[in-house]
Amino acid sequence: MHNSNNSALSKDTIFGASNHTDTNSIYSSASVLEQFSVAKAKEALISKLITVKEPALITETPKFHEAKSEPVELSTSTKETFTRISERAKAKSLDEQIEEARVHFKQTFAKEQTRRARKYNIPFDASIVDYHQLSRKIDQYEFLLDEAKRWDISWDIKVYDPVALEQELEEARSRYWGETRAMRSDYYSSRRVAV
Repeated sequence: MHNSNNSALSKDTIFGASNHTDTNSIYSSASVLEQFSVAKAKEALISKLITVKEPALITETPKFHEAKSEPVELSTSTKETFTRISERAKAKSLDEQIEEARVHFKQTFAKEQTRRARKYNIPFDASIVDYHQLSRKIDQYEFLLDEAKRWDISWDIKVYDPVALEQELEEARSRYWGETRAMRSDYYSSRRVAV
């Protein structure tokens, strides 16, 4: 019969038990023996075969495939061709931007002049109007209205009649200069009597 205490692969040797009887009495169930066996195997591996290291934090994403780009040497004529194409594209783009800005300005200017003309009831035909000429007409009328305010002339801005407004202004200026001459004459007359 085989003596388990002398065997190289006995339970005592594997589990590190000093007494065969003690080991059998402590570990009677099969699941406890399995757990103990796994724990001892881990200890042996950790202490003798591998060193314990904490897993390092991954700071970079692993690259499985990286496309290799090789520099392409272009001939001088090819480079010049690409340069000309890009300059044409930029010039066209700039010309298009200028044209868009011009159209936008024209539309905005037309809307603004239309609004101003309607404010003063200035007649115009939108299908044939020159908006720059209309703008000058509106500016002249606004100038006359400002003059009328300075001369204390009450004028309804909805009545567009620049000729009549100009006549009102001329009459106000004439009255002012007539009154000024009369006051000066009275002043000088009073000075002669006093002397």
